[in-house]
Amino acid sequence: MADSKQSYVNSLESYFRQMCQTYLIPNDTCMHWWSVIEEKYSELKRHYHTLDHLKDMFDHYEKWFNNLRNPTSVAYAIFFHDIIYDPTLDTNEMKSIECFKEFASQGALSEDLQKEVIENIQATITHVPEVSGDKKDSDVLFFLDFDMAVLGKEERGKYSLHKMLNTYYNRYASQIRLEYSHLSDDTYKAKRAQVLEGFLSREHIFTTKEFQKQYEAQARKNICNEISQLRT
Repeated sequence: MADSKQSYVNSLESYFRQMCQTYLIPNDTCMHWWSVIEEKYSELKRHYHTLDHLKDMFDHYEKWFNNLRNPTSVAYAIFFHDIIYDPTLDTNEMKSIECFKEFASQGALSEDLQKEVIENIQATITHVPEVSGDKKDSDVLFFLDFDMAVLGKEERGKYSLHKMLNTYYNRYASQIRLEYSHLSDDTYKAKRAQVLEGFLSREHIFTTKEFQKQYEAQARKNICNEISQLRT
C-alpha cells in the first residue's frame, strides 16, 4: 500500500515537473512549489482533500484529456484548487487562488493561462459554472466533474444487514466527517444533509453529458443513501 501511494505521488510530482519544464519555469521554483503542494495536501487535518484526491482527479483528466480545450489550465487548477483547505473557514478557494497567483508570478505564466486557472478554481466555490454569453466553457465543466466524480462511484461493497453498502462512497463520507470534526454530530448532520439535498435539487449533479451518463444515477443513489444515514 505504501509503495503504491509513493508511486502515484511520484507520478504527480513528475507531471508537475513536466508542466514546469514546458513553461520554462526554473527548476528551483518548480521544486519549491511541488514541496508546497505535497506538504499542503499531506496536512494531518486532511482526510479526503489529500494527494489521493488529486490522483483521482488526474485519473479522470487523463481519461477525458482529448475533450479539453486547454488541458494545462485544468491541470494547474487540479494542483492548486484545494492547496489551502481549512474546514472552519469559507475563504479556502480565494486563498488557494492567491497561492496559485504567487506561483504563476514566480513562474512568469501568461495572463491568459492564469485567468483560465483562476476561473476554474473560482467555480469550485459553488460548483455551478459561470455562463459566458450563451455558452459555458467545456474545460471548467469537465474540471468540476472531475472534482465531483466521487459522488458517483459505483457500489463496490459488501452485504450488511441485507443491504448493499458502497464502501468507497462510505469511506469518502467518513473522511468528510473527520475533516469537520470540530462540529457536533447534530450540527454536522444538519449541514451535510442540506448540502447533499442541494445537489439533489439540481436538474443535473454533473455538468457534462459524459459524466451525467456515466455517474449521475449512481450519484443520486449514493447521496440519498447518505442522507438516510444522516437522519438515523
